[in-house]
Amino acid sequence: MRWLCILLGSAVLLAGGEAVRAAETLRCDVPAGYYRLVDVENDGAIEFRRSPTHRSSLLSALEAGGVVESDGTRNLGDTTWQKVKIMRTEGWVPARKLWRALPLTLEKTAFPAAGWCGDSSPLWSMSWEGKLVRLSLYPGRFETAVHSVKTSGNSASTLVSGSAPGMSFNVIYSDDVCRDIDGAMLGLGRAHLVVSRNGEQEIYSGCCTISASAFSNRPLPGSVKP
Repeated sequence: MRWLCILLGSAVLLAGGEAVRAAETLRCDVPAGYYRLVDVENDGAIEFRRSPTHRSSLLSALEAGGVVESDGTRNLGDTTWQKVKIMRTEGWVPARKLWRALPLTLEKTAFPAAGWCGDSSPLWSMSWEGKLVRLSLYPGRFETAVHSVKTSGNSASTLVSGSAPGMSFNVIYSDDVCRDIDGAMLGLGRAHLVVSRNGEQEIYSGCCTISASAFSNRPLPGSVKP
């Protein structure tokens, strides 16, 4: 992996005319894109902090297996940190906890090719893989086809439409922040599902995650660090 390293700092002119650097920071950038959270050291939850230091406030404790987005910025200090985004929240995680993930998407949009959405009030779920969508609503389970995926150019505004005999659906996806009952951030965002059946419309809202099958089968590291 090729890194672009830049030494950031400010020059200070001393009385004797000697220039020195203050507050130097070494930044080594890596490719932007999706990264999978990995726990190669088996030491538990992964820190997601406001700034690239262990002393910074903790935004959330993340679990291995999730996927985050990153612009590739890395900050090298006592620990190498990488800047990531979870929905609309930006922060930093230890770079050794990230392994690059290559996404598969629907119809050349930013919408992932596989994932899951749902909530418990009311209880509902939606899972999709490619063009097949499975809906579990009360009452009934449905298997439908995706007809179209439209986006404004980024994953924060996506409309997915499909139908099955006797029903049709639209999913409006946004990257609004979602948290589970323990307060942990979920990795995709929020969706609103509109179902038309029996001449009536039903509206469901919930949080979404990306499935592992939405990424190419690059093996995760064992003891190998990115």
